[in-house]
Amino acid sequence: MEDIFHLSAQIAKQLYEKDLEFDIIVGISRGGLLPARLLADFMGIYRLAFVRARLYDDNFEKGSQLKIAGPTRRDVTGRRVLLVDDVADSGETLQGVIDRIQDLGAAEVHSVVLYKKPWNRAKVDEWVEETDAWIIFPWERVEVMEKLVLTHGDDAFNFSSLSPTVVRDIKRILELRKRHGIQG
Repeated sequence: MEDIFHLSAQIAKQLYEKDLEFDIIVGISRGGLLPARLLADFMGIYRLAFVRARLYDDNFEKGSQLKIAGPTRRDVTGRRVLLVDDVADSGETLQGVIDRIQDLGAAEVHSVVLYKKPWNRAKVDEWVEETDAWIIFPWERVEVMEKLVLTHGDDAFNFSSLSPTVVRDIKRILELRKRHGIQG
């Protein structure tokens, strides 16, 4: 989590260096939730909204249409919006949310991500790192490993770069989820 703190601080530094001001921060759920909250703290912006946008289904299969819920017109109309997500991969989700916020009447939409993929096609104003690697964020480790274990069995843990302690914790959580009939 320290690296997420550091990357978010880098974004804040970039925004301060450009002397940019915003009225509201909108985080894309679920990946943008923590970076959005950190940026709110770093920048002293306490008006936060969140948008749920999904392009992929529960099996990491790309859907045919982007599904967006939120923010409301009241949240963004006439406001300078800082839009935050964790990664801009294809860019379809990010660009879809940018378009929606603009359609709702935002005065400005400035998009930031922690990581940008080289093939991204969205308008990304700020990012910290560009990478073609598959990133497993701390908030999605259980979700991703559960899907990989269902596909590849426990060998999936051997291919991950997770520490033995994290692997042990994830295995325990997956066992508890299984015992309680919860499957992602």
